[in-house]
Amino acid sequence: MCDKKNNDILGMGPRILIVEDNQRLARLERERLAERMPDCEIRLAFAGTVARAMLQQYQWDLVLLDLAIPPPDGMSLLRWMSRQPTMPPVIVASGCSDEKIQQQALQLGAKYFMIKPYHLDDMADNVRMLLSVRETDDGALDPEKQAYLQRARAYLLRMTDHLEAEGFRYVLMGVENYYDMGRAGISIKALSAKAGSPIRNGAGNNPVEAAIYRLIYQIWQDDSPAYRHLCTVCGAVPGQKLPVRRFLTALGEVAREESGQLQGEDSACATNVNGKTSSG
Repeated sequence: MCDKKNNDILGMGPRILIVEDNQRLARLERERLAERMPDCEIRLAFAGTVARAMLQQYQWDLVLLDLAIPPPDGMSLLRWMSRQPTMPPVIVASGCSDEKIQQQALQLGAKYFMIKPYHLDDMADNVRMLLSVRETDDGALDPEKQAYLQRARAYLLRMTDHLEAEGFRYVLMGVENYYDMGRAGISIKALSAKAGSPIRNGAGNNPVEAAIYRLIYQIWQDDSPAYRHLCTVCGAVPGQKLPVRRFLTALGEVAREESGQLQGEDSACATNVNGKTSSG
């Protein structure tokens, strides 16, 4: 997503992008962050188009994102970021208290959702926390695995816009297990253990399996080009409804592909069943 050679222009400290159309608030946030973290490089974007250009040009360590910005709006920008090979940590800052909106933002990869109005010190504390976690994790986290999980997330978003939070989370757990353990990791028993959910007797009574099945059913109903491609990956007829383990195996295999190959499918996969192209 970012051209790393351009990062020399920004300096060597942590790089923070504030995307906020309220220019006074954006400058106050920049001032407070600069006070608390003087080594940070902080830039402002007052519209979605400007923010997307800056995200494409530079590599960022954190994005503070308002949702109500000139187009593309914050949610569309977040969706676009989630489809890139790598995604910086994102804190969403919004006056919207709707739980569905918050859930959608977190599904798309936001690490935190702050409801306005908030204290600037609280905002700065959250930024510092995420940056410190990123610094700790970067040394221990396998970059290949991180990119793999990001590609799996992006491919899920290509298959449907109707993502249920539980199913989305469990599917990503499944593909992570597939990366670590192969097919043994995507058994319902293994997934239930990872999710901390008890296994119950009787078909369809396991909450993890039920949540994944609901998501697969929605994806199957949407019948997107991305889902048809997923079917071919596991040798199924395009458009066939896949069982849970076969779906997770195919998604894991797709996520193993090079990011360039996935991006090459964007023109076909971005079109949904209604023939509309995603603007995210």
